[in-house]
Amino acid sequence: MKKLPSATKTAILMTAVLILLFLLSVLFIVKNVWDKKNSSKLTAEIYQNGRLIHTIPLYDIGNSYEFPVYGENGSYNIVRICPGSIGIVSSSCPGKYCIHQGISSHLHVPVSCLPNHLLIRVVEEKDLHAIPDIDAITY
Repeated sequence: MKKLPSATKTAILMTAVLILLFLLSVLFIVKNVWDKKNSSKLTAEIYQNGRLIHTIPLYDIGNSYEFPVYGENGSYNIVRICPGSIGIVSSSCPGKYCIHQGISSHLHVPVSCLPNHLLIRVVEEKDLHAIPDIDAITY
């Protein structure tokens, strides 16, 4: 058997260590993303005519249910609440675009029915003792 030079052994060992560190860091990132996704407390805020009319904790929903939101001139929307998500399933508006938005759990994409002046936002419930986020404006 031929012996490997010590420089080759060192290179193989360093490569193995780097691959191991890379895999551990990927595992750490995936675990943190998974934990944050499963532990976030999502709350739905339903606004009509710019006024908050309902606040619903989506993390505390056992079974799906629906309820109507009535507006001006006989307009209505049927809102479906599911564990972790919310959406509009029926509406009196002409285009029905709000129904085609589907059931949503996205934090940055609201569900809206513009003809009926209805807006549904999904927000993450903040801890009262948490340090507020600092950005360029507040800094």
